Amino acid sequence: ALDRFWRFNERLWLSAGLAVLAATAFALGVFAIDRSLDVLFGLDFEEIVTRIVFPVAFCLLAPLTWVSTIPRLDGAEEATEDQFLDRAVRLIARFILVPLLLVYAVILFAYAVQIALLWQLPEGQVGWMASAFGAAGALTVLLLFPERRTAGAVVRWFTRWWFAITIPPVALLALALQVRVAAYGITEERYALGLVTVWLAVLAVAFARPSVERDVRLLPGVLAALLLFGAFGPWGAEAVSLRSQVAQFTALGRQAGWIDGTHVDAEKIAGLAARPEGASAEIMRARALLIEIANMDGIGRLEGALDNPEALGRLVGSNTTLRAAFAEDLGLAATELPAAPRHLVLAPAEASADIAAYVSLVGPVRFPEDRSARSSGRLEGSTVDVALPGGGTVGIDLAPHLDVSGKAGDPVRLPSFFTATTADGREVGVLVTDARGVWTGSGLDLHTVQLTLMLKAPARP
Repeated sequence: ALDRFWRFNERLWLSAGLAVLAATAFALGVFAIDRSLDVLFGLDFEEIVTRIVFPVAFCLLAPLTWVSTIPRLDGAEEATEDQFLDRAVRLIARFILVPLLLVYAVILFAYAVQIALLWQLPEGQVGWMASAFGAAGALTVLLLFPERRTAGAVVRWFTRWWFAITIPPVALLALALQVRVAAYGITEERYALGLVTVWLAVLAVAFARPSVERDVRLLPGVLAALLLFGAFGPWGAEAVSLRSQVAQFTALGRQAGWIDGTHVDAEKIAGLAARPEGASAEIMRARALLIEIANMDGIGRLEGALDNPEALGRLVGSNTTLRAAFAEDLGLAATELPAAPRHLVLAPAEASADIAAYVSLVGPVRFPEDRSARSSGRLEGSTVDVALPGGGTVGIDLAPHLDVSGKAGDPVRLPSFFTATTADGREVGVLVTDARGVWTGSGLDLHTVQLTLMLKAPARP
């Protein structure tokens, strides 16, 4: 009797864990459907999901599932532990996974029809959506395979036709992957997505006909073989991705004009990358590719593709991964790399200011300015030209007022109030309420600044 009591308690709390698992699977499935509808069709039901679905899942579905799976005290020994778990897991697969997967299939089918009608390329996120859909469906088929002939009509139909259903989503997945690879090359993530695409395509072709006797060992077997194929060798994920990203980088450099054949034009790169945060689109893309290459420990691979890869050191900017990779793989000393940019922060004014002598205010003005607003001046480098109400402008250079003391990596400090002298000898009070930018050895590069000018009365003749 005592053994029966403890076995009952064991299964009681095991049922509670399975109930929470079922509620979590339901909530995450509905959330995935909501996010997919938002990404693919612009339909957002997030408020309904968070306010209704999540509470229903954990406050209603979980308790009901728990109650329905609690074993009878007098029958706790009727089923073995394995049988009890099998029934519970199949219950989750039958009543939660199958309906959610069928709804998700309808969404992907509708998106495929939209692409066919509008002839538009798929969204970048659809690859992971379709792959997760296919993998979840294959797992569900495995769970339901033992009862494929004895379960209800929906389960029998699902296990019979699932692989035929996956053919359009797999085609959608292949198209989305091809679009991303053509635009950005192969990465380890896209290589893995390609293996999943091949796996799902093999299953769809092999098992699409319901009359074919299925050996479900092929589901994990084919995936294991593909993962083993991509794990090592020159055909593996890392080697293929590295070659692709190096090719993408050199092609970008040749198109932008700072790589001629296999020679890097260091002066042109230095000019384009002089503004670390305001660099051209090509430079920003080049940095992203270099970071991808560095993450695969492949910066040294550039030595085989370019005559003078050390000239690319001008591209590293403030990225610590790139700086370490160029120093380690290409043997560049810290002095050979551009100074790491230091960010700008506002500091309290060094002393109190007597504002009695100021008779008028201009501002606050903000740069870059609102496109809809009337022009209030311009921002260039570290200099702000503010338009005055009566005509003319006042030019203020913020660089001389910076505190650049401190070690590399520390921010530079701009006082929130200081006085400046204009080109015509006029003293102006400058109240800065927002300033963002970076300081390099070549000077200050302001991105955003908001300030108010305090003007004194013109001197009498």
